[in-house]
Amino acid sequence: MPEHRRAAYWSDALARTFAGAEASVPGGRCRGRIRTSRLGPVQVVTVEGGPVWIRRPAQPVESLHDGCLMVMSLFEGSAVVSQGHRETHVQPGETVFYDATHPLRIGFTGTFRAACLIFPRGLIGWTETHLKRVLATPISRCAPSASLLSPLPARELARRGPPP
Repeated sequence: MPEHRRAAYWSDALARTFAGAEASVPGGRCRGRIRTSRLGPVQVVTVEGGPVWIRRPAQPVESLHDGCLMVMSLFEGSAVVSQGHRETHVQPGETVFYDATHPLRIGFTGTFRAACLIFPRGLIGWTETHLKRVLATPISRCAPSASLLSPLPARELARRGPPP
């Protein structure tokens, strides 16, 4: 891909993968890789790349990810996640939930590697009150609250991918 087209190509790839995401690449220089697969109702996305800001505005009802939750596990780099009135810094080994029906902003200021699971809200059966408590709040894999992730094999799916 010619250098002058990479930022537009990367932005388009992120928009297709995350249904309407808008990407901004600092300095217009970028590199990255996206891998997607499905495991039943769960879409598994692994992303790695350089600095990028991703903004996902409020989505119309017919959006591909309407009614879905997303959980991102960060393996390398650092991220800033903003949703609602929360902004949080996410470090390697931490996981963060966000809601696909609300505006979201994620910034990676350097090289990163992350995995994201996109799944229907009903898959985990949380109440709206419980969900609001965990949105845009980092969960360390060592924290007692990491048991919240037990319904989702997030780390293993992201690391190995779905079974063949």
